[in-house]
Amino acid sequence: MATIEKTATVEQSARVTGSALVGDSAWVGGSARVGDSAWVTGSARVGDSARVGDSAWVGGSARVGGSARVTGSALVGGSARIGKTRDYIVLGPSIGESQRFVTCHREEELGLRVNAGCFSGTIDEFRAAVNGTHANNPEQRAQYLAFADLFELHFKLADQMDARGA
Repeated sequence: MATIEKTATVEQSARVTGSALVGDSAWVGGSARVGDSAWVTGSARVGDSARVGDSAWVGGSARVGGSARVTGSALVGGSARIGKTRDYIVLGPSIGESQRFVTCHREEELGLRVNAGCFSGTIDEFRAAVNGTHANNPEQRAQYLAFADLFELHFKLADQMDARGA
């Protein structure tokens, strides 16, 4: 059963279904849908015809709108601005014990934010953390560094598509 907690608001023709949670001071409106086991928390806002589903988490002061779909194991937070599905990317699971999914999204303050488990920061900070944490695990280190390269390529190509109006 869906849960609306604290001072969270769901209004207009928005719907929260499944075992989804909307909490804290989050807002869901427009014709947005939050379902499955997704969480929208903090002061996050989900509106327009956006969808948040599966086990995705949207928090902090993130804004998800337009026709964006945030799904899977995505972790979208900070001051993210997601207006199209290509404004974020999730890769994983990673090699190793954690089998972590890693999310990268556009953010006003940082440009691109990487979220992986308890890590949240810029791509350069992610690379530095990977080099330190996984110095003795060359396979996992190589995979995480390849993720960072792919994140940069993804957003470069997305920017080119946006410039062409595609």
